[in-house]
Amino acid sequence: MDEPRSVFFCASRCNDNPRVQKKSAGLRAQARELEALAEVHRSGRGHNRPGASRRFAYAFHANYYSAPDEGIGYYCLKMAALLFAWEFFFRGFLLFGLKEKFQEKSIFIQMVPFALMHLAKPEAEALSTVVTGTLFGFIAYRSGSFWPAFIIHLMLNIGNRVIMEITR
Repeated sequence: MDEPRSVFFCASRCNDNPRVQKKSAGLRAQARELEALAEVHRSGRGHNRPGASRRFAYAFHANYYSAPDEGIGYYCLKMAALLFAWEFFFRGFLLFGLKEKFQEKSIFIQMVPFALMHLAKPEAEALSTVVTGTLFGFIAYRSGSFWPAFIIHLMLNIGNRVIMEITR
């Protein structure tokens, strides 16, 4: 298989820095592996075997759901900060900013960018964000605050992390 052309092609040949060359080599290897998996997926080879498409999806999202070697306390603080900003923007800023003009329709309006922000995630999670974005919007709309949606979202993420730690 030919080496895929990428921005790393020039970096590995134009830069004399060994650290850059090592990183470029690793990224090129990952690109070749993903291209081979994509070719298998496009060609349909291997789809007759049970779990073939699940293995393909896992190859792209293996690191997404793997628990990093950070402590659960650090993870909770990191998620609290991230999700505070996330919920403040979608439920606090968008939902309540649009509430006066669009009333209940603002729940669905804020759900669209929320769902779009999850498109790079695994399929089940990306699709479920239509429901959860609407639900979080409804909860925030009815309560008049983004805090309940923030707490629920935080508990979902921490619960997922605990399950990853248990099944590790």
